[in-house]
Amino acid sequence: MSNLGFVEHQLGNLDTAEQMYLQCLGFFQELGSKGAKTTLVSRLALLEEQRGNRTAALAYASEALRWSQRLEMARERALMEALYQRLNKADDTIDSLT
Repeated sequence: MSNLGFVEHQLGNLDTAEQMYLQCLGFFQELGSKGAKTTLVSRLALLEEQRGNRTAALAYASEALRWSQRLEMARERALMEALYQRLNKADDTIDSLT
């Protein structure tokens, strides 16, 4: 289901992707691996960034970054570090306009 959510995400169907991701997250929290959960949470962070929901994106990214560091998941760690940079750059831009 997580991969189907990813496909929906790539197609721009963010609401459908979110529903699929959240269903999988419930499963992974109870029975799944920490690595699969980390990948899923990083996908949720990117989805929320696409929506412009900075608060949710940062919350998911923070969790994914913590787990990716613990589990030495280089790809997810790099994605979440890049997301933090983009979100913080957006804050700097807003601050300079005010």
